[in-house]
Amino acid sequence: MITRHDFGDFRYYSDGEKFIPSVTTITGHTMPTSPFLKKWYKDNGFMSDLKMKQAADFGTFYHILCDHINTHERITIHDMYDILAYNAKLENWHPEPFWIEKANKYLHCWVAFLLERDVTIIESEYMVSSEIAGYPVAGTIDFIGVMTFNRKKVKFILDIKSRDTGAFYDSEQVQLRMYQEMLKHQMDVDMIFNFSPKNYSTDVPTYTLMNQTDKKSLDYCIRKVKDFYEIHKIPETKLTFPDAIDLNKYAKPVYKNAENIQESEAE
Repeated sequence: MITRHDFGDFRYYSDGEKFIPSVTTITGHTMPTSPFLKKWYKDNGFMSDLKMKQAADFGTFYHILCDHINTHERITIHDMYDILAYNAKLENWHPEPFWIEKANKYLHCWVAFLLERDVTIIESEYMVSSEIAGYPVAGTIDFIGVMTFNRKKVKFILDIKSRDTGAFYDSEQVQLRMYQEMLKHQMDVDMIFNFSPKNYSTDVPTYTLMNQTDKKSLDYCIRKVKDFYEIHKIPETKLTFPDAIDLNKYAKPVYKNAENIQESEAE
């Protein structure tokens, strides 16, 4: 079993024996900030950190909804509200009033992609742990499937982004190429893509599907992984989980002043 653990802006996975850096943590700490992102930070000033967190939280919400469609094949507005309420409390989100409307609109873009490309779902939100050039790496692949592309069926990996600009960063190309390498012992993957919804103004949902196949070489990805391991020390704490939790095995607390406690509670 693979579990995920966040330490500030570092994300690790654990197989119960060791911590393994995530692909996004590796790219985030070894690649330069995109010029587009630098400009965004400059334009938003002191509000940039708050806006970035809000955008990231909405992105997570959108991923959860896409995964719900992938696994359940339908979703209602009531489902969306329930999912938002549960995760907002669990993850300390602060949803903005437009989240449901925006997510619902963007979700139609995802459905349009599934139908137009005649997609067969293989895996959704798939956790994988492997090695690249002997270095342990892990991550969660948004989507693995088979679709029609250029009039032929291809097996593909896809990473979902919730921004509607249609722009993707170099780090996201590297992320996909690493995932492809990590899966090579499990399955052959023909192509890799980024997906993002568009803020369409008609009745027809649209999306951006960016072919990232062969954009980044494996050698480049290997250098990034090596750079991370050379710069950062990996936590060595081992995680152990009991097979079961049994309350009967724990000693029950003894209250020496039980009567006083009862009287206090009664008052």
